[in-house]
Amino acid sequence: MKKQFILTLMGPESPGLIRLLAEKTHAREGVWLKSKISHLEGQCAGIIKVEVDEDQAESLQTELTNITDLYAVISEVQPPSPVDIKRLQLTVEADDRPGFINDISNILESCGASISNMECHRFAVTELGRSVFKADFNLKVPTDIDQDSLVAELEALNVRVVANILAEQ
Repeated sequence: MKKQFILTLMGPESPGLIRLLAEKTHAREGVWLKSKISHLEGQCAGIIKVEVDEDQAESLQTELTNITDLYAVISEVQPPSPVDIKRLQLTVEADDRPGFINDISNILESCGASISNMECHRFAVTELGRSVFKADFNLKVPTDIDQDSLVAELEALNVRVVANILAEQ
């Protein structure tokens, strides 16, 4: 019988890290079902969904969490929620200000949205004399969400906020 788990990792960027993780998984006859690895400012962060024979799972988990200089956490894969959901892509652009991500995440949570992926950037615009904020979100939302109300609530956060739902997936 197969077992699936999620490996969440963080540590200093090193050329052989991904190879080491893959070798350890392969040695236990496991496979990566999904993965996302990012590097930022000399650090590596990632999340990997692993499948392995149940009798190899504990040994593999121990090996992965004992890699030197790597912070690693194992989480059991949870069965999917029975709630009807749909996926949306959301883009928010605005004048930057402290607390903006907090405000956006509170609105999304109040609508029952779950953030699957988020990418945020801040840009200094010298011509405007201020910074602008841009965020792209992949969301899981209830099928009955009022998309127009969500956009209106986000745009009410600031005078210069533009929120767009780009696509339903």
